[in-house]
Amino acid sequence: MEWFQFDYIEIGNYEVTEDFTVEAKLFGRKKIVGVFDPGTNLLKFDDLDYVPMVKTPTFIVKSSADLKSWRKVSRIEAVAKNSEWGEPVAVRFRSTAAERQFYVVQIYDE
Repeated sequence: MEWFQFDYIEIGNYEVTEDFTVEAKLFGRKKIVGVFDPGTNLLKFDDLDYVPMVKTPTFIVKSSADLKSWRKVSRIEAVAKNSEWGEPVAVRFRSTAAERQFYVVQIYDE
């Protein structure tokens, strides 16, 4: 006997209604309510646990030697399009040891 279980995505509108409560109006189904547990980083819908994924925000990295004039860093490595809710997003770029720079990451909320 073989049994395959596949992960799938529910498409719909998700809205945070309280601190840790999420309402989901799924296409073709009724509205369901989930609760996020920040201790486990899991979102529970209908007694099933899910790892919530969010779109990685748009960002720009700038560098400066004197904290007055800033220039955009262009050697940024590719960043994942999605990340787990509550987990940090890593920004990587190449820099030589001789460069003594300050860096700032500007994040844009879409």
